[in-house]
Amino acid sequence: MKRTLRTFLKITFLFLLIQLLFLVSTVTASPAFDTSEAFDGKLVISMRYESGEETLPNGKSYYTDQIMPVYLKVDTNELTEDLTNVNFEIRVPKEYLQTGNCKISDFESKQPHTISGPVTEGDELVFKIHFPLFDKTESFMVPLVFDFLDRVVPNDYTLPVSTKLIETPESGDPIVTESNQLDLHPLYLDPFLTKYVNTNQIPGMDQDNLAND
Repeated sequence: MKRTLRTFLKITFLFLLIQLLFLVSTVTASPAFDTSEAFDGKLVISMRYESGEETLPNGKSYYTDQIMPVYLKVDTNELTEDLTNVNFEIRVPKEYLQTGNCKISDFESKQPHTISGPVTEGDELVFKIHFPLFDKTESFMVPLVFDFLDRVVPNDYTLPVSTKLIETPESGDPIVTESNQLDLHPLYLDPFLTKYVNTNQIPGMDQDNLAND
């Protein structure tokens, strides 16, 4: 009787152990969620320096008589459907800019778009891009140019340049995304003195004692 009970307990224990191992292997093999269904895609925006980088350790410096080219880069990341009413907005302080020389260039896109700017709004210079319909596979670069006022910008000044993406869904509040920031600085030549020695080779120095004539 005892041997029969012992045998029964062993068989029961083995049966339960096999069930437990099967359950553990099933749970381990099954993912917690399906990432392909959970991720619905997005728009990706970034500002780029003239050389193409998103970031530079100290920003980028330009002589005040040079133009400063930058770019807005727009890509899509696994969007599953087209978007409606998409806006891009670039705002920069205008205090030390030659506003007449600051420009945004048109660009090719899969859906029609409109560009406005530069326009002055308070202390800012503003550029805007509007897409009534935005293609889910869209990708483009927008060239912009800024120009410092000549020789009046403080040495330690930084012009911050960034873009806001404003998505307005059919229902709900607008979704605002901010890009990275570019830092543009003025650059000046160090002052120097040039000493001339009186010589007959330079006009105006070819006669001596002119003051006594």
